[in-house]
Amino acid sequence: MLRGAILTFRGSAVEQRHRHQFGRARESDGHCTWFAEAAIAVPRGRVSYVGGVALQQDSYRAQDVAGFDYTFTVPAAFGQVDLDPAPWIALSTSARADAHSEYGTVVNPRISVLLRRPDGVLAGWSSRFSLGTGEFAPSPFTETTEATGVSPLLPLENLAAERATSGSIDIGGPLQLAMGRVELNATAFASRVSHPVQVIDAEGTTPFGATRIRLANAAQPTRTWGLELLGRFVRELGEEVDGVEVPALRVTGTYTFLRSTECDPGAAGGGDACARRLVPLTPRHTAGVVAAERPADAVRPAAAPDAWTGRSVDDRCVGGTDRVHHECRGAFRVLISASRDLRALRISVPSVL
Repeated sequence: MLRGAILTFRGSAVEQRHRHQFGRARESDGHCTWFAEAAIAVPRGRVSYVGGVALQQDSYRAQDVAGFDYTFTVPAAFGQVDLDPAPWIALSTSARADAHSEYGTVVNPRISVLLRRPDGVLAGWSSRFSLGTGEFAPSPFTETTEATGVSPLLPLENLAAERATSGSIDIGGPLQLAMGRVELNATAFASRVSHPVQVIDAEGTTPFGATRIRLANAAQPTRTWGLELLGRFVRELGEEVDGVEVPALRVTGTYTFLRSTECDPGAAGGGDACARRLVPLTPRHTAGVVAAERPADAVRPAAAPDAWTGRSVDDRCVGGTDRVHHECRGAFRVLISASRDLRALRISVPSVL
């Protein structure tokens, strides 16, 4: 019954020790994570089966700050079925059950459908549809505490795990034109995160003067949706000789639109109601262009990238910062570079949008 089956085992272990200095506050800590997994894959013609079990443990110990030590143990079981009923379609379904020692048991399913065009005018084109769920267990570590340390944070109380549902549609393929080949791809995606954990100002200060903060689940989910576009133009600049790769010019352009909203932790609200805001540090528009030429005898291509990042919101920002996505009012940046043989040139121009 299991003839031809493939049995695999894998595992890893990591331990990290840190000594942080946040102003006058010193924080020394240790993180330990280990993981083990056993799985079996059984191919049967057009159908493949995968099943397995896993065990993971994460622990944290703080030497200078009390109230944040934890040990999370998560045994899990998973399974997956891949089906190729015809050359133009493929199906994949999977599910994973995790029994978290602190936040309980949850089952996360996922399904994907791949449609392919094997011949005709749109030969090589494909469409993928995907839908699934996931979960994330809260911990003291957020973008805020990475910058401030856990000293200003109040002990975690009454937190629920974040639960995400996401879906995406992807369509792409090549077009052969007289002047070269064009590759196009478009992806639409959306997600909903229930019980998102937010950082909220609390009363009081630390002995070193830092404002107290706490973590709490938002009353309403965080909702995100967007679109990604990618286009690539490839033009061969010669002919293949003795198996040597043909030199080619490749120009790739990308554009991303992203809109993400969440409950505003600073706005008044009661019960399940809340005022919504744009998620900080999330630019709505991002675009980029990369042009590269790879000569037949070159190890690295000559390239000239150009990037643009649109407006984003940073509710913690008082003045501009050196990161594009940290600009309070957005930034425009042009970056041009080339290989040393072409006399490298770099231009960066920030401006307010």
